[in-house]
Amino acid sequence: MESEKNQDQDQLDYKILLANAKQALKVEYHKSAALASQLQAIKTQLEQVQAENKTLRESAYEDVIKHFEARTQAAKALALKTEVRQKFLEANGYKDDQSFDTL
Repeated sequence: MESEKNQDQDQLDYKILLANAKQALKVEYHKSAALASQLQAIKTQLEQVQAENKTLRESAYEDVIKHFEARTQAAKALALKTEVRQKFLEANGYKDDQSFDTL
């Protein structure tokens, strides 16, 4: 009788342990699912930030290119003006430098 009681008690303990283990597994599964969801959200945010960074870099490159194109055009214009001034001075015998500025 005593051994039968012990056996019943052991079965009850195992059932309780099994129920507790199942509950713990459910809790861990839900934690894991929540972490997986958070990880996916972070990955999505990272992709968005990377796309924005790419756009900003491309925009910055375009701005730099435009800046140097403008500087190149200004330098070409200055070189052309200098060349025209030189030709003007040569044509006028280097005498009338001030009249070029009024043209």
